Amino acid sequence: MKNQLIQIKTEKLQGEGLFDYSYNDIELVLLFQSDFGTILNYDEFVNKVIEILWKKTEDNLEIIRQMISGNMKTQVTNLITNLEIELAKYFSRTENPELFYNIATCRTNIQKVLEKIKEWFYRRTLESKDFDLDKVINTCIAITNNIYKNNEIKFKIKKIECYKSFKGEYFTHFIDLFRIFFDNIIIHSKQEQGKIVANLELIEENENLIVKITNILNYSKTEKKILIKKLNNLKNELASTLSETKITKQEGGSGFFKAKKILAYDLMNEESNFNFSINKLNSFEISFNLKINKLLA
Repeated sequence: MKNQLIQIKTEKLQGEGLFDYSYNDIELVLLFQSDFGTILNYDEFVNKVIEILWKKTEDNLEIIRQMISGNMKTQVTNLITNLEIELAKYFSRTENPELFYNIATCRTNIQKVLEKIKEWFYRRTLESKDFDLDKVINTCIAITNNIYKNNEIKFKIKKIECYKSFKGEYFTHFIDLFRIFFDNIIIHSKQEQGKIVANLELIEENENLIVKITNILNYSKTEKKILIKKLNNLKNELASTLSETKITKQEGGSGFFKAKKILAYDLMNEESNFNFSINKLNSFEISFNLKINKLLA
C-alpha cells in the first residue's frame, strides 16, 4: 500500500499512486476559463493555485478513504474468512476454539485498524487561539530580530491602547502585515548596525485601530530627495488602477502592495489606505486605520 498506492502521480510521474495531481488538456483549459483567465495579480494567482491544489488533495484523500473502507476492507476481510474456511477443513472448531476465536477477533480488529488508518487521510487545520496585539508585536519583533541578528530593532512602544482579543484565524495576517513594515525599517533606514530605533503606536478608537510606525532615516540630502520622489510615485501607483503585478515590479521592494492586499482581503479592510511621508525630524512615518469590528473574537 505504502510503496504503490500512497504515492504521488503526475503527468510525468505515472504509476498507481492515489495522490493524483495530473491534469489533461481539457481540464487545464476549463481551469483557465473558470479560475485563471481574469487574474492579473501575482499574489492572487499564487493563492488560486494553492486553493486548486488543496481541492485536488481533498479529492485524492476522499478516494483513498473510500479505497480503505471499501476495496481494502473487503479484500482483507475476505482473506481472513478464506483462511478460516480452509483451517476448518483440517481443524475442528470445538476442539480448537482458541484458534477460531483469534481468527474472529483478528477480523474484527483489522476492521477497526483500517478505520483508524482511514482517519489519517483527512486534511486537518490547527485551530488558532484568540490573540491580542501585544502578542502580534512581540512575535514580529522576535522574528525580525532573529532574521537580522546584526541589526536588531529597538522599539520604543509609545502606546498599545487596544486591549481587545482578535480571532485566531487572523493572527498570521497581522504578523505578515507588521513584518513588512519591520523589514522595511531594517532594509531602508540605513541606520547603524545594532542601533536601529523605531517608534510604534497602536490606538483603538470606536473599533478603529490606528497604527503609526516611525523610524529615523540616516540619509544624505541627495538621498532624501530621491527617496521623497520615490515615495510620491509610490503614492500615485497605490492609488492608480494599474495592474498590481506590474506595479509590484516597480515599487522597489517596499512590500506596500502586498500590505495593501493583506489589509483589503485578508483583514477585510478594502477602504484602508497608507499615509506615509518623511517628517521634519528626518524620520519615515507610516500610518493607517483598520476597522476591527469583524476581526474581534
